[in-house]
Amino acid sequence: MKFYPKDHKYIHEGISYPSASAIIEAYFGKFRKYDVADKYAKKHNIRKSKVLKDWADKAKKATTIGTLIHEYAETQVSGENHEYMAKTTREKEIIQDNKDKIEELKKKTDSVIKKIKKKFPDYEYTTEMIMYSEKLKLAGTADLVLKKEGKVVILDYKTSKEISQTPFAAWSPRSYTHPVCFPNSNFFKYSVQTGIYGLLYKTTQDQDYIFKYKDTDFETVHIPPYLSFGNVYYNKPYPFPLSDEFFIVHIPTERIIPCIKIPEELILKIIIIGNPFSKLIKKVPTWYFAKYKNDIKITKRVTL
Repeated sequence: MKFYPKDHKYIHEGISYPSASAIIEAYFGKFRKYDVADKYAKKHNIRKSKVLKDWADKAKKATTIGTLIHEYAETQVSGENHEYMAKTTREKEIIQDNKDKIEELKKKTDSVIKKIKKKFPDYEYTTEMIMYSEKLKLAGTADLVLKKEGKVVILDYKTSKEISQTPFAAWSPRSYTHPVCFPNSNFFKYSVQTGIYGLLYKTTQDQDYIFKYKDTDFETVHIPPYLSFGNVYYNKPYPFPLSDEFFIVHIPTERIIPCIKIPEELILKIIIIGNPFSKLIKKVPTWYFAKYKNDIKITKRVTL
């Protein structure tokens, strides 16, 4: 498996595998930026093109600083020297204009890495671990994987402004997959993401791991959080316990935040629903065709 960061592509034996983030986008839905920009422009009496340009500039700034800090965190774990090489003139400008912010985030990174080492002593640390499943045609890269006496802990660095359980704005789509709908908030997205990494770690070690599941394993899954019925949105607390295996490392607040522990069989279902390769996979468990192919119910999207 090879990863090409420029295009963010995973290639295995000539086949391009979708990433975990692509599955999450397919599951939760794309941000409808043109529709939202149109509404925003009319509300604030500005040109739609300016709104889109401002958003693109902010996204480029966030991506550049986020990548730099991710690389810095990796070197702080491995003990290597860090020197981020800007790839474009625009990236150089962003780094130059945000020196103070970057230095502040580096200090916060140093602090949170110390917290990780204190919380997980005597673990084997592996940074930027590429994982994949030939059966699911899926790949991903975990920022930090810790191993100790058979226990595996997966941590993912985030530089977003906040980690929120509150769904995004009313026009933002959210997952609409039967039987469970997670709110379209970054906390739930990151929980699904780390859950996917956990399953990919196991399939990397054993490519037949997913075949341990039978039809009965999925028949017993009855999960009631954040269900939608028509236009009614039931904002119930999530019923899952907090995980001791999957964590969000939120660098701006120097916090190590446990994700919710989503059942592995539900993670597997999310992958199959969101993976464009699903129809191309020849050898899949019988439950895919028997239970899920006709089980995807698209309900009317709810205004939150």
